[in-house]
Amino acid sequence: MFGARRVSRLFGRFAAENDGSATVEGVLWLPIFFAFFVGIADASLIFFGRAQALQVTQDANRFYSIGRLDADGAEAYIENALSALSARVQATTSLSGGIITTQVIMPSSDLVAVGFITALTEIDVSVTMHHVMEN
Repeated sequence: MFGARRVSRLFGRFAAENDGSATVEGVLWLPIFFAFFVGIADASLIFFGRAQALQVTQDANRFYSIGRLDADGAEAYIENALSALSARVQATTSLSGGIITTQVIMPSSDLVAVGFITALTEIDVSVTMHHVMEN
């Protein structure tokens, strides 16, 4: 009986103590903060990939408009320049009425680092640019 009372008293003191509660609370919140920051990093990488696609597409359209490339060459230029970001880049270039139109599509799953948030990995990054033919 004496042992049970002693254990009960020790358990009561343990339950009343709150030293270290901040540590436990921090450990409980840590995965949520980690997931939040991973999501931010993945979204940032998607936006970076889109910015790169915009720049490369603009360059290809400019080269096409001054006669350095044709439609097939512009598509190959874009796919080659963006191959480091995504192996599944699709570029389509056309000329109609003196306007060069180029569309680039990349799966966002190739752009993210972790892919923890599946909603970010199930979309395609699409860039469409128009440029006036200069020749």
